[in-house]
Amino acid sequence: MFSIALCESSQQDSAYMQNLLDDYELTARESLNVKYFPDAEQLLQCLQSGDYRPDLIITGIFLPGMSGIDAARTIRRYRYDAEIIFATRSTEHAIEAYELEAVQYLVKPVKSSRLFRVLDRLMSPREKYIFVRQGKTARKIPCSDILYCETLGKYQVVHTKHDELHIRITAREMKKLVPPPLRYLC
Repeated sequence: MFSIALCESSQQDSAYMQNLLDDYELTARESLNVKYFPDAEQLLQCLQSGDYRPDLIITGIFLPGMSGIDAARTIRRYRYDAEIIFATRSTEHAIEAYELEAVQYLVKPVKSSRLFRVLDRLMSPREKYIFVRQGKTARKIPCSDILYCETLGKYQVVHTKHDELHIRITAREMKKLVPPPLRYLC
């Protein structure tokens, strides 16, 4: 699952972007988890809590309170490695956005073809992960670290290169989360 934080103050623009992401999810057969934030302060609070780590942040620039540029600057200062896409009606901040290592600067109205190309590029080389909640923290486990899984009652025991995790999930649900290996051992 690919996690996206959508930070947009305009309800109309956020609904438009959500529709584009829904269309992408259908055509790409990639599961997207989109979480909406109406302003940069709420996004930063959620990131600083440590429980939420999106793969991608799509943000406007002209937000109430803190701008999208200032939010990206804060995100980079804390060395959080999420990809960032700026979506705005203005072209005046493009250079500053790329200095903050944005992967794309889209001018509204965003064309689906441009957004889809960026999403394809971001998802193709990326490592697949599963997210596991242990107590109050969430862990991101690379699928390449998983050696094997076994069923133990209502739990799946996930054996990784580093440890053993007990997850309350059915075997069928686990099979959907973890992609098959590139080759099978006979």
